[in-house]
Amino acid sequence: MTQKNNMYKDMNDRDLAIEIARMAEELFAEEVKIIDVKEMSCVVDYLILMTGNSSSQVTSLCNKLDKIIRLSRQRLGMEGRKETPAYLLLD
Repeated sequence: MTQKNNMYKDMNDRDLAIEIARMAEELFAEEVKIIDVKEMSCVVDYLILMTGNSSSQVTSLCNKLDKIIRLSRQRLGMEGRKETPAYLLLD
């Protein structure tokens, strides 16, 4: 495992959410928001919302961010992936 992979694994949830949002902005995602939902959910701490300008951009964002999530945590699932996704959800 590389040093960068270890960096993601060692991040706390808040720092990981910030890193994912930062990377999304570098990948030209728009309207990136981090929402703290710890007080409302026993399953999730943060939601990271973003928009893309096309289905291909959304798919590309999803694929790249999914790699980070897989390096840092166990990903539970993905929804919305079709040939032309209107939305994608990584869990």
